Amino acid sequence: MGRLLLRLFLAVFVVFAFLPSRAGWAMGTRMRQPNIVFILADDLGWADLGCYGNRIFETPNIDGLARSGVRFTEAHVCTVCMPSRVGILTGKNPTRLASLYGATEPCRATPWDSLPPGEVTYAEALAAAGYATGHVGKWGVRHWQDRGERDRGFAWCAFTEDWYFLPNYRYPFFTGENHFLDLAPAEDPGYLVDAMTAKAEAFLTEHRDRPFLLTLSHFAVHTPIANQGKPELAARIRERAKAAGVTVTPDYGAIVESLDASTGRILATLRKLGLEERTVVVFLSDNGGEWNPETPGGLAVTSNAPLRGGKATVYEGGIRVPLIVRWPGTVKPGTVTAALTAVEDVYPTLLGIAGVPVPAKQKIDGVSLVPVLDGSRASVRETMFTQWEGAVARRGPWKLIEYPPYVPTAAEIESGRAKAAKKGKPYTPPEPRRFALELYNLADDLGETHDLSAGQPGIVRDLRRELHAWMKAMVGEAQYSLDRPRADAKAQGQTYPDP
Repeated sequence: MGRLLLRLFLAVFVVFAFLPSRAGWAMGTRMRQPNIVFILADDLGWADLGCYGNRIFETPNIDGLARSGVRFTEAHVCTVCMPSRVGILTGKNPTRLASLYGATEPCRATPWDSLPPGEVTYAEALAAAGYATGHVGKWGVRHWQDRGERDRGFAWCAFTEDWYFLPNYRYPFFTGENHFLDLAPAEDPGYLVDAMTAKAEAFLTEHRDRPFLLTLSHFAVHTPIANQGKPELAARIRERAKAAGVTVTPDYGAIVESLDASTGRILATLRKLGLEERTVVVFLSDNGGEWNPETPGGLAVTSNAPLRGGKATVYEGGIRVPLIVRWPGTVKPGTVTAALTAVEDVYPTLLGIAGVPVPAKQKIDGVSLVPVLDGSRASVRETMFTQWEGAVARRGPWKLIEYPPYVPTAAEIESGRAKAAKKGKPYTPPEPRRFALELYNLADDLGETHDLSAGQPGIVRDLRRELHAWMKAMVGEAQYSLDRPRADAKAQGQTYPDP
């Protein structure tokens, strides 16, 4: 009898020992939750990486991350930094935290200040579940408030700016009063991307024995660009572009390649520490690539082709970004998905990876991408909405853009002039904007070159109704108002139609 029990025990042991690693994750979560490394790039365009089609910039580490995980081709964020970061931190569409058509300037209201105190960030939610939480780099949501134990859930912080400003990539990083909160004024830690990576490696090493969340929030590849890349990288990029007969900004490409090298160092550190198989790595950009020249008459910072436009536009070049997730044992390596995503999906996805429920007090708009990651569903959302100077409704291949009419008031012009004067900057009043609707079928026209709105009135009508229903849900019945766009349209000889 004893020998029979021994054989049964050995049989059960062998079965469980050779179960797929995904099952091992599920069993192991009771002992140790997966670690999470969230790498957030700044202004990295959809077409800047080799795995997304770039043939001039060399990004072997990020490309390798994509081969070992899943690469999203339909990941969307907001078109500028701050609203995207608000959405990531809170799981809410940024429009919910600001007004929209009821604002003084329709369609451009976004959270330009600190997060409301009542918002529970993803770091606070994971810290409450026992995670060590670290943040290295750009905060990007105005003030970094409440230093110490209440840094919005990030207990370990490095290279955090004291204001929303743009650094150089070489020391001295700032001029005037701006500085990093944890860096002595005379301390030169080297090239910014590399120095931040070293801090991230230190966090990984220090917290290797417990579940951790690390957010490595790069300033790269935001401007400034000129003379900011490593010269040896810029020289090689210049030669590659010349041989290929294309025009690029070599310093920009050099910063992209430094970002890739940083990612490689993080992945190597996880391997060295024996953490690779139980660490989920998420790579994302906060908005599309900067497509305008850094200086008048210069080269464009980058090209988002085949996408139209770039940062600060609601065309795909401004809102469609790289998103890659490696989750050993759960994500099938080499997966490519066209699942539609929105910026507010990051929050519930990070919590879902950790097996942590969304806090009851944090009412979110996002949807967890875990079912896409584990292959149980092809997609988790049918629609996506966003706004900046235009409002977007997306369903299936169809994308509607509404540009609301706008005429600046005398009070708005005077306020803008006073703010510019306070900063010692010149002021140009905003141009009036006429009401317009644009409709694109992205399945047939990824570059958004053919406006189909005139020939598809039914689709325009339906999507516009969905868009305005979303607006009303975001800002509330009392805030939602079309009085301003009606008045501004009338001032320009137009009629603003009801949705």
